[in-house]
Amino acid sequence: MKLVTKEAWEKLTPRSQGYVLYMQDELKGSQLKGLTNPYRKGSEKWNAFLDGERIACLEAQDSEE
Repeated sequence: MKLVTKEAWEKLTPRSQGYVLYMQDELKGSQLKGLTNPYRKGSEKWNAFLDGERIACLEAQDSEE
């Protein structure tokens, strides 16, 4: 898996940001370590970011089976 740079991550949609952050936050060499949802809590973008995280979580769980 190719790591996404912080600069490229900032240009993604909120949903994609959540997905990528979930998938790459803990990978060695990731520039995304320690980042969190940058949007105002409760906003549409905040919720889209969380949706991306949820999708990534489900995919990660499915791949473990």
